[in-house]
Amino acid sequence: MSLGNYQAGGEDADAVVLRSQVIEDYETPENSSLNRHLPGAYLSHQINYLTSARPMATAMGNTIRWLKTEISKISPDITDEAAKRHLVNAIENFIHERLTAAGDVIINTTCERYIEDHDVILVFAKSQLVEKTLLEAKRRGKQFRVIVVDSHPLEEGRNLLACLCENGIEAEYIHLYALDFGMQGATKVFLGANAVMANGALYSRSGTAVVALAAQAKGVPVLVLCETVKFSEKINIDGIVNNELAPPDLLVNVSRHKEFPEPGYLEGWRDVPNTMVVNFMYDVTPAECLTLVICEHGCVTAEGVSAVLRMSGMDR
Repeated sequence: MSLGNYQAGGEDADAVVLRSQVIEDYETPENSSLNRHLPGAYLSHQINYLTSARPMATAMGNTIRWLKTEISKISPDITDEAAKRHLVNAIENFIHERLTAAGDVIINTTCERYIEDHDVILVFAKSQLVEKTLLEAKRRGKQFRVIVVDSHPLEEGRNLLACLCENGIEAEYIHLYALDFGMQGATKVFLGANAVMANGALYSRSGTAVVALAAQAKGVPVLVLCETVKFSEKINIDGIVNNELAPPDLLVNVSRHKEFPEPGYLEGWRDVPNTMVVNFMYDVTPAECLTLVICEHGCVTAEGVSAVLRMSGMDR
């Protein structure tokens, strides 16, 4: 599992050990130094393996840069064993502070300040951080209702709906084409994030921009729950130039019953010359559509993300 898809608070001790094992198994070759050989010749193979599975996510890139910086700070005068112990401890502290604890802080802040009794919270698709926040609010006795908005082809919201219902949270499920109807009763919109760009734009699952624009038109506050490890120093002005593509067949097959296959309108597109089906995984929501970004450092406006990047040194 890449850190790009890391679920804050959801990793067990075994996964921490596996991550540290990569460092512990390393041995510096003769006539070489750890802080030069480890990142270039050893870790590069691990990174290439991850990027061969999927494009590098923002959190993954930030984590790799952080690790390389930690390695470069190691003094050549200490032994390899001491250097590896230092790196293993640093990795475990990073996971705890930037992922696990960060998620807990965001959940606590949202539950205390932004979820009130009788709220109707609209969410889109499925975000682990949003899901954990709703479950924690329920545990604290908050009385609220959730509207889960979903879209083809992934329909991730179905899993969120099942989880909410299993935990006694009143929930309603609608598709994106019924968004205007669902937005009429909503008091807040909670969104997860794949990344928040330096200009405050939100990079998240395709369909998120439509939800945020609809909320802005209705005057409904839009709150983004995101750890700072997902903050990016880059700027995306659209979802075309830099995106991740899902298999096109997910769009082609519109059947909802495996027993009764139903060909879609795009069936046979490969036989049509100069035709391409593009299935974008993410879209970009402009900063002006977002009310607040809730991170472990507090609540900031979307335009204030660049200030958080400067203060944390992540923009370097």
